[in-house]
Amino acid sequence: MISQTAAAPLPRNCTFEAADWDLLSRCWHPVALVRELEEKPLGVTLLDAPLVLYRASGTIVIADDLCPHRDVPLSMGTGNGETIACAYHGFRFGNGGKCVRVPAHPDSAIPSKLNLRTYPAVERYGLIWTCLNSDGTVTIPPMPHWDEPEYQQINCPWIDIAGFAGRQVEGFIDVAHFAFVHTETFADPDNPVVPSYMPRMTKDGFEAEYRSTVSNFPVGHED
Repeated sequence: MISQTAAAPLPRNCTFEAADWDLLSRCWHPVALVRELEEKPLGVTLLDAPLVLYRASGTIVIADDLCPHRDVPLSMGTGNGETIACAYHGFRFGNGGKCVRVPAHPDSAIPSKLNLRTYPAVERYGLIWTCLNSDGTVTIPPMPHWDEPEYQQINCPWIDIAGFAGRQVEGFIDVAHFAFVHTETFADPDNPVVPSYMPRMTKDGFEAEYRSTVSNFPVGHED
């Protein structure tokens, strides 16, 4: 489902077509593994938008990775679990992206223009999700069986792939390439057959279930 909010401003040096960016910015995206975010601020990029993630009083804050004082990336700074500090002048930011300390002028009132522009943050399935142009509705796809004790909860490490996102997803659900690409790790080059299965449409897209005859164990593994 895509929200019907007004168009958000494009990031600087955006490589997307404006219409494509506007459409994608209304969707929810995972931007980090929960286990990656510790006390130190974490820099990520979503749809060419540089973001900083940090922890503040038990919550996760997601904001533009840019100190509003002198435009230094906040991901270069430090954190303590309550606030993060910019590496340039030590400005501190806390819950909700609010600027809470200006070391050079500790007794002066802090103007609201020094607060960070923030985005919604949701922890789900071991991932941190956000939306760059949210209407307040959280529309994260369901993960069947995630909370059932009979199933393992596995979040694989992320990797950079020089390829279109749609083609990457296709690669993960395409088992026909196993016998030709992954023979040095787990696949059997003499077993290229894909069992028959039938996809089912859902309100979020489609799902498919089949019994694979390809081993999930790496070559040389012994039980």
